[in-house]
Amino acid sequence: MNKLHLPPEAVSGKVWEMSHFPARFQFVIFRNWNRIKVENIAAVLQTSCARIFTEAERLGLRKYDEKLCDDYLKKGYLTIIRENWHILNYRQLLQLLGFSEEKLYRILMDEDFMFHKMGDSKPFCPEIRWEELSDRQLEKTAEIKAVISPLTAIDPPEKEFAFFAELEKPTPPATGVAATGNLRMVYSFCAAFGDNLLPGAPDPFPEGMLAQYQASGINAVWYPVLLASVVPWTGDEDYSADWQIRQKTLQQMTAKLARYGIKLFLYLNEPRFFPPEIAARHPEWIGPANQNNSGTFAVCINHPEVESRLQKGITDLCNAIPDIGGFMTITMSENLTHCLSRLQKDGCPRCAALPSPAPNVVKVLNTIARGIRNSAATPRLIAWNWGWLQPWDMDVLEKLPDEAELMCVSETGLKTDCHGIEGEVYDYSISHPGPGPVATRLWEKARQCNRKIIAKMQLNASWELSSLPFIPVPQLAKKHLDNLAAIGIDNFVFSWTLGGSPGGNMKLADRSLQQWCEEISALYPEKIEKACQHFSDGFAMFPFHGASLIYSGPQNFGCGNLVYAEPSGRRATMVGFPFDDMYAWTHGWHYPKEIMAQTFREMTAEWKKGLDILHKIAPEHQGNANFTELLNMAEAGFCIIGSSANLMTYYNLRDSGSDDREQMIALLKSEEMLARKMLTIQQQDSRIGFEASNHYMYGENTLLEKIINCRDILQNRFGVRL
Repeated sequence: MNKLHLPPEAVSGKVWEMSHFPARFQFVIFRNWNRIKVENIAAVLQTSCARIFTEAERLGLRKYDEKLCDDYLKKGYLTIIRENWHILNYRQLLQLLGFSEEKLYRILMDEDFMFHKMGDSKPFCPEIRWEELSDRQLEKTAEIKAVISPLTAIDPPEKEFAFFAELEKPTPPATGVAATGNLRMVYSFCAAFGDNLLPGAPDPFPEGMLAQYQASGINAVWYPVLLASVVPWTGDEDYSADWQIRQKTLQQMTAKLARYGIKLFLYLNEPRFFPPEIAARHPEWIGPANQNNSGTFAVCINHPEVESRLQKGITDLCNAIPDIGGFMTITMSENLTHCLSRLQKDGCPRCAALPSPAPNVVKVLNTIARGIRNSAATPRLIAWNWGWLQPWDMDVLEKLPDEAELMCVSETGLKTDCHGIEGEVYDYSISHPGPGPVATRLWEKARQCNRKIIAKMQLNASWELSSLPFIPVPQLAKKHLDNLAAIGIDNFVFSWTLGGSPGGNMKLADRSLQQWCEEISALYPEKIEKACQHFSDGFAMFPFHGASLIYSGPQNFGCGNLVYAEPSGRRATMVGFPFDDMYAWTHGWHYPKEIMAQTFREMTAEWKKGLDILHKIAPEHQGNANFTELLNMAEAGFCIIGSSANLMTYYNLRDSGSDDREQMIALLKSEEMLARKMLTIQQQDSRIGFEASNHYMYGENTLLEKIINCRDILQNRFGVRL
């Protein structure tokens, strides 16, 4: 096939400016040390491996670990892409990763819209090369080493990805465990949101994790596929290269999962946009151009050949994977699919005159349903209402295929209040338990049609605070479960890509709050409950409105966020780069920025009350793994919420021209302290900071850089002697 070309990169413009390393090439070494093999870093910087080792030693970096580099390339490449996006151009980034242009293209386009997370553009990044350091640069580098070396001198209890070893332990399925007949589905905690179906890819369903799921009553997992990668439905064999191998992998997956009483559901977001090279082969199939600078095009479901081919593709896939549990479908996601999937009204003569996206949504779902019916298999079909809008969502519901089960985000539409300012939940809320008015309205109608209904919720983690295996707010999680039970909901999807870690709040699905607390501490269950009540009360203050803060705010990257001494002028991106974009964080000033900062300070203060309780009883829980886990989650949550409060307060002072020098200095010192604390916590539990569709949001290098960043501003902006 014609080569898939990366979206264009800027050839000029403002270069990303940060000053906490004396030389620009040091960013490349620091951010990629023990993530990328030395020979790749040397090739990018056009120097020798020996020089890279010398420069790493000058910076005080940890002893070289080639195994960790291998882990990052297989399981953490999204972290590498993100942390190099603003410093390396495409050529150097490809050289660093050792990826082909097509491989990087597919990651950016197919892995949970990674290109969108990067800002829908590749910024201007001039070539970086190694260069001799001046005497002044050597002096500043020595100062950095003096700070970093004590933190890297001794190997930590856990390095990044250490948790995989526990999940990968061969663990036989439990016998005599009767799986519930009601749906309890999650996303694998360690599965990248991309192509894991070819040889050499990390196992998305390790046996140790499956055994833990089985013990927790989980009976289904969902997994994303690009349909063209597993069945050549478009007729372009080269576009679907290796589809036979992927099908075989899926067959093996379903057999493996079945041993643990778990069904595999494939997540479909189809018909997925075409890259320009494929669109050129089928000009009559395509609709509007994507508006994200990617050069891709919608695929028109109202073209008869697209409809028939998509239907046959589903049939062929069902016949090839007869034990598949079902399909979880989304029809109005951030990805461009059918012509009206992004609410574009032009670009297709067949769709432009449609009154709403409803006819297209219905046609996609009916096409998939017919494909299932024509097969020998009997998978379930879940229609997710994400992106469906009033008034046309009810029209979709009334015309769904008979076998389709309706899944709604439970909490959508809930009203919130933050210091008297009303807001509204979109989704991904643990802080404000559902159900909300959207789901209850649609579920009521679905029940009248005798249609099975499913609640999509977040039990362990949400984009309010996504980098923890679970947020220790069991009272909020239990309230949501109880609210749903009260209206007869007994089928659940408990997680998006985040929140799939076994245990945590997930245990509350079949335990009382008292039992949950007793499992953590038989000595002081009432103190555990009281501490977690403080965490829940604090988290319930989260200033939720729409999706801007949860996607763009600082709380997802926590202590890994750099501090910007001067306004960066850069716009936050969706779970990518928060920068210092208070406008996005406040949902376009829906919340005054002072109220936003105040609220996060209040959340931090309430959280600390619970943490103080745990600290008091910690000496009596030495060796108690459950207590240690809770304490680590609580400590990490405190650091993240506190850091978010610091940044909001600092930027408010900075942007107002405040002369409150002492408060700004105190905030920077607090940020350095929290980064150090988070580093220690993450080294005790390597799950912290990791999220399946983003990999590590922060790791050791990230937190060490934050320490250097804070000290640089303290010294060079405020003249503080450290």
